[in-house]
Amino acid sequence: MRRFLLHTLPPKFRKIRYFGFLAACHRRKRLRLCRELLRMPEPQTGAPPTDYLERYRQVTGRWLLGCPASGTEALLTAVDWRPGEEPRPLEDTS
Repeated sequence: MRRFLLHTLPPKFRKIRYFGFLAACHRRKRLRLCRELLRMPEPQTGAPPTDYLERYRQVTGRWLLGCPASGTEALLTAVDWRPGEEPRPLEDTS
């Protein structure tokens, strides 16, 4: 019961997220005003990368799956391996 009551607010208190410039009812308008007052440009809106590999490439300029020594893109080979057997490449089913 004590843990539950730690999350409740005392009487006449309100959650902050419902007030201020981040309140949902006027968030866009107030954030635009904040950017104007701080002389900041509007954020760039573009299509987000489709996967984490491309996002990593955009942020760092390096390819996660590439060879760190040569910088070239490396190919991944899928291998089917079971204990006691010799590893063998998987067949391409595409």
